[in-house]
Formats: sequence, C-alpha cells, structure tokens
Amino acid sequence: MRVNISNALSLLRAGELVGIPTETVYGLAADALNPTAVVKIFEAKNRPAFNPLICHLASADAVFGFGKANPLSERLAEFWPGPLTLLLKHENRIPSIVTSGSEYCAFRVPAHKTALELLASTGPLAAPSANKSGQVSPVRAEMVERAFGPDFPVIDGGPCEVGIESTICLAEKHGVRILRSGSITIEEIAGKGIPILEKQAENAAVLAPGQALSHYAPAVPLVLLEEHVPPAEPMNSLGETPNPAWASRWRDAGTDPARIAALDFHLPLPIDARIRFNLSEQGNLREAARNLFFYFDLPGASDIQMLVAATVPDQGIGRAINDRLRRAATHTGRIENGRLLILERA
Repeated sequence: MRVNISNALSLLRAGELVGIPTETVYGLAADALNPTAVVKIFEAKNRPAFNPLICHLASADAVFGFGKANPLSERLAEFWPGPLTLLLKHENRIPSIVTSGSEYCAFRVPAHKTALELLASTGPLAAPSANKSGQVSPVRAEMVERAFGPDFPVIDGGPCEVGIESTICLAEKHGVRILRSGSITIEEIAGKGIPILEKQAENAAVLAPGQALSHYAPAVPLVLLEEHVPPAEPMNSLGETPNPAWASRWRDAGTDPARIAALDFHLPLPIDARIRFNLSEQGNLREAARNLFFYFDLPGASDIQMLVAATVPDQGIGRAINDRLRRAATHTGRIENGRLLILERA
C-alpha cells in the first residue's frame, strides 16, 4: 500500500512500521526511541535480537547529538548524506533493543530526497532493510509489498540509486575499520587521508548489522562459480574416476538450460541458460551494484530453479558486490567439459 510522507509520519508517531526509500535499499522504519515500535521490526523480519539496527537521521549534526564524535568520525561524516554508516558510542540515549545492548550504535544520513524530507520531521528512525531476515534486500517498493503483503505501508521513492547496503565503519583513534563493504569504497576513504586498519575488531559481528554468513538470499538457489579450479582427475580407460572422493564431492547439475538463469557481468558465463541477466553489459561496477538485488529477485516470478553467477573484479564497489554474492550463495560451482557441477553441501 503506497503512502505519502504525511501518512507515514502519522503511522510512525503511532508506533507503526513503514517502508521507506533510501539510495541504498528500502528500509523498514520505526521510531528508534520507541522500544515497543522497534520490537515490531524484529517480529516482522524474523530478525534475531542480537543483530543491531541502523538509526537514520537528517543531518550529521543530528547524528552527533546522539552519538559521540571523534576526529576521524567527523571526517567520515563528510560523506553524508550518503551510503556510509558510522558506529558511535551513544551514551544510552538509544534504547538497547536497537543496539543489541552494545555501547555502540550505527548511524547514517541517507542521500535520498524523500527519506531526508521524512527525517526532517522525526527523531532517529531505526530502519534495517525492508525484507524478511536473510532474504534479498528490496530496491523497489513492490519488493517491500511482496515481502510483507499488499496492505503494508510503503513510500514509493522509485528504484534505489545505489542498490546495495551502506558501508559500515568504526572510527578509532589511529584509523578506521571497515566492518561491511558498500558503495563508499576503501579507496574513497583512504583518499581523504584516513588510515585504514586492516584487522577486524574482535566484536565486529556483534557491533555491525549485515554480518551473517548466510544473507541476501535470492528467490532461488544461487550457485557461485569458483574462480580458480584445479583440473579434475582424469578418468581411466574404463571411464571411472580414480579418486571416489572427488566423484562424491560434486554432482552434475544437469544441462537443461530451461532451469537455469545466468547472472552475467559484461561477458556471458560459459553455460547454457534460458534466461540471462547482465549486471552491466559495459562492465560498470556501480551499475552492477544497482542491478544486483533486483536480478536476485526476478527468478522468483518464473519457473527458473537455479541462478548461476561468478564474482566480479574485486576492486572498488566490486568488493561489496562479491561480499553479497558469497553470503547469498547456496552452493559452489564449476564448469567442466561444458557441464555445470555443483558442490554437495554436508
């Protein structure tokens, strides 16, 4: 059910949930200062309580009214409005249900005109992606309605410009840790003269949203092709594989292209497929990021049974795309003698 900003404000003030657009993905918003409303987010998404939420505000000044600034976090805030989330100590002004009991809270100022107009009339809005927990993040209003029903209120802000979730950073005294890759790249952060700390914080998974190993699941199983595959052991003269362990590890996925959708990037994958989605025919990584979740969602409306993809160049926003592909993959695959082989999971 499409609503306008005025309708959304009334619902949020009454403690209800609303789907809101941002430049990254659509969010499932509630008044972050109302614990009863925030509980509804966890219930609607089937989200585990240990997974913290991101608070959205209208400006950096508003953020630093709730979270403690330090010199590096203030420099990172120059990316706002934009697809960057900062972890800041919050002095218990944010309810513990939002932070999963942490002394840190995740904050962001979205670069979306409609979201900023809404936030100008609210306090902080807790707004994780508007999907069921672990499923593909919505990049269009109709994807939100599909997840929560046609009567669920959502502001239609059009397709999301970025298409993947925000970069999450923890600014420490001597540098910044990247806890989740996103549209703001390591190169862009380092370009501001900000040191990047390579080692992950020990409690990074607890502090930052979106760290589950299995996440962003598309509508059908996703087979991610291995990048570097050693040659298989040759068959002997009887047509037998010398090593039975290899044979039991992989199975033929079948060659029927009618059951497969290929997720290409620039050049086509070396498989037969009835449907082909190209993340970017020009090999543009930002276009690929914008299309990723939309294409993840499309096979659900067809009789396609399997999506096959490969990683993209691991640079810039490509790191974020590959992170989402790996978390979404249900199987590893390889192409051998024109056949798609998939790894049997234990």
